[in-house]
Amino acid sequence: MFGWPSSTGSCRRLPSADRAVTTKQDRVRRFFAELRRRKVIRFAIGYAIIGAGITEGASNIFGPLGLSEGAQKAIAVLVLAGFPVALVLSWVFDITLRGIERTPSAAPAALPREPLPADSIAIIPFENLSGDAAQSYLADGLTEELLVALSRVPGLRVAARTSCFAFRGARADVREIGEQLRAKHIVEGSTRLTGGRLRLSVRLIDAETGYALWTEAYEREIESIFDIQAEIAREIVGRLPRVGAATDQVVAGPGTNDVHAFQEYLQGRFHWNRRTESDLRRAIERFGSAVRRDPGYARAWAGMADAWSLLLDYGGVEPAKGLDPAREAAERALAASPDTAETWTSIALVRDFEWRWADAEEAFRRAIELQPEYPVARQRYALHLAWAGRHDEAAREADAAVELDPLSTAVSASAGFVLCYARRFNDAVARLDRTITADPGFATARVALGVCLLELGRAQEAVQSLRRAVDDSGRASSALALLGLAHARAGDEGATRAVIAELDERRKQKWVSGYQLALPHIGLGEYAAALDHLEQACYDRAPQMAYLGHDPALDPLRGDVRFTALLARVGLAA
Repeated sequence: MFGWPSSTGSCRRLPSADRAVTTKQDRVRRFFAELRRRKVIRFAIGYAIIGAGITEGASNIFGPLGLSEGAQKAIAVLVLAGFPVALVLSWVFDITLRGIERTPSAAPAALPREPLPADSIAIIPFENLSGDAAQSYLADGLTEELLVALSRVPGLRVAARTSCFAFRGARADVREIGEQLRAKHIVEGSTRLTGGRLRLSVRLIDAETGYALWTEAYEREIESIFDIQAEIAREIVGRLPRVGAATDQVVAGPGTNDVHAFQEYLQGRFHWNRRTESDLRRAIERFGSAVRRDPGYARAWAGMADAWSLLLDYGGVEPAKGLDPAREAAERALAASPDTAETWTSIALVRDFEWRWADAEEAFRRAIELQPEYPVARQRYALHLAWAGRHDEAAREADAAVELDPLSTAVSASAGFVLCYARRFNDAVARLDRTITADPGFATARVALGVCLLELGRAQEAVQSLRRAVDDSGRASSALALLGLAHARAGDEGATRAVIAELDERRKQKWVSGYQLALPHIGLGEYAAALDHLEQACYDRAPQMAYLGHDPALDPLRGDVRFTALLARVGLAA
């Protein structure tokens, strides 16, 4: 066993002398805080200034009048003697617009915090101590693997990945992390891979006390990684009250016996989590390497399906080139592992893009049945329901996803879209404002905000939000098209024409969804041109056509016979 730095820096116990000093310091801080609340310090400064002015004025006036020096001293003494009396009065009374009133007592002490659930845990991203950023995939991957293993233990509530990863590299107090994630136990660790030898340290901490419950370090060949993972998961579960008896139910295996396939999978998920188009393509390459080594590796197939699905959703690949590999990967994942929420969610995403709405719903329900606390399934199911116009159900699923993964900006932005589709624009703006405050560079949230602001008649604000989204997304076609719509609503036809020209030039080089091409034309009132583009998008089977039924940006087209026909072709006419 060997030492390693804590990622939270909060687990050291204070010696008794230090605790006594801390208590005294706390009392002093509370006393000065009360002085500020009662405005005593402000009053003292004001009294000193006025008193000095009176004393100086008396000196200047009494001298020329020939009054005695004793009178001047008497005034100075009175000013000084009145100082403590004035301080006492300022402590007791306030001067308000209603007159002089007694200062209210301090607010009652905060109620004790609600105890954290004993059967709850969060895994904070492990630190990469190798000094090589290229090995970050291993630290992140082992964190996720442990999270997945523990999430399958009955009766154990595991904080969602995105919320846990929000504390990557944070030096926050472990008690603060536990409170924010509502997790009684925190796991943190570090990794170092040198040659083929892995060093892995893990610590289990009580989030209410900050004390370590268990610490262990491992140094073995990388080929032993599966055994190490299983041992860590069992050790952790065995130390949790009311859950310890479930150690035999820990599922720590990654679904492959090939260490190299496992490493390729971890690198694939690392790139997938970065969500850029180039990273998604790298993820597909890594997942492909994993399944070539182990064709029965279900999680690698699911990762590949998810990467293709995101590329389709982002408009980064033509449906004719992306839908087939996404479908094949999802179906291979399901065949290899038919009882996991991840694989059923992958199937559901592909079915949505195929406009197989009933099949997608069945897959989402199966995923949630297998793992009710899997936030990705809840998040995507909420969007599925919103596209179908089932807004109350969609809101419930979105709220469930936010509760399961409260620090995920992606989940929060999806909840904003759900409110937008339901025409609850003010509620959506409030939600999205909070999302953007948490992550100012998150383009998806700014896109959703721009749509809502447009529908509230705040076109100039929408332009500002969508300009930022265009910049933050690397001028993604989806954000750019909506910016063109916003310019038109703001009365700037020239800017809208410039956006149309940019999109037309772009599609000479790569595929651009007709759905996106339609939006600026809608803003200009060129409905025939917009419908032409939407019909092309339908022919291309563009994934964005899933939004057709309830996207507020398309409201000017509703009622047109061509638009009604499109709804029927996509399967959203009802």
